[in-house]
Amino acid sequence: MKRGAFAVCVWGILAVPLLAQGVGCSVEALFVSPYVDQTIETRIIAAIEGAQCRVLVAMYSFTDDEIGQALVEAHQRSVKVYVLLDDGQDSDKQGREFPRLQAAGIPVGVEHLSGLLHHKFAVVDDVLVITGSYNWSDRADDQNFENAVFVTCAEIAESFATEFSYIANSLLNLGWDISTLGGGTGALPAPLGDCEECLTRINSATQANFDAVYGIGDVLSQRLVDAQPFSIFACSERLSIESALQDVSGIGDVKARDIVDHFCSGLFDGG
Repeated sequence: MKRGAFAVCVWGILAVPLLAQGVGCSVEALFVSPYVDQTIETRIIAAIEGAQCRVLVAMYSFTDDEIGQALVEAHQRSVKVYVLLDDGQDSDKQGREFPRLQAAGIPVGVEHLSGLLHHKFAVVDDVLVITGSYNWSDRADDQNFENAVFVTCAEIAESFATEFSYIANSLLNLGWDISTLGGGTGALPAPLGDCEECLTRINSATQANFDAVYGIGDVLSQRLVDAQPFSIFACSERLSIESALQDVSGIGDVKARDIVDHFCSGLFDGG
């Protein structure tokens, strides 16, 4: 795995925020090539590290050790992790992650039906979808021209989770109880509260997104990205988020308030 300076990698990011009124959806497109690597891998790992409830992964090729380890660590902190892989991935040949995941106790299903399981997507906490051409492989990170799109949107996440469940349970008969985050009532996941929605938006923000906040320059935006994911024991009001942001050097109460205002417009009783 090549390890270039992060300052080089960020040039591989194109952020396209789509924070629609009342919807709270955002889209971020990232790219790697033989000349710019690690950008997508870093963001995937950050998303997994920020998972609190569940991660669903459907992947054609999975050989990236760092992402595999991030899933194992998520599983060890009681995040529900489920993985679907294509036929032939259930071996340790060519550094495949199947043995590591299975040994950790993560439910892994392998598709042996006609046709490839050519998906490359993950759903994190029923709100974040990671998809695109990018397999979770060293080749994708180091050698190829690839893209990944990070979509923060509960409605889109629901569609991907439904497809995941269809493959796992209707086609492969795995019997996984993945109907909801809570584990099996059959109801749709409850919508995020204002505080959780705001925290999700801030944890999904890129350096370019933070740069767009008045008074936040390159140095502070980099510190904010490095501090992600922000975590709060009990997310109930905006002050708890502002307090977490102030743990970042250079972010005082004014800048913290400006960040919340920027990313969380329309939340907190219209504030």
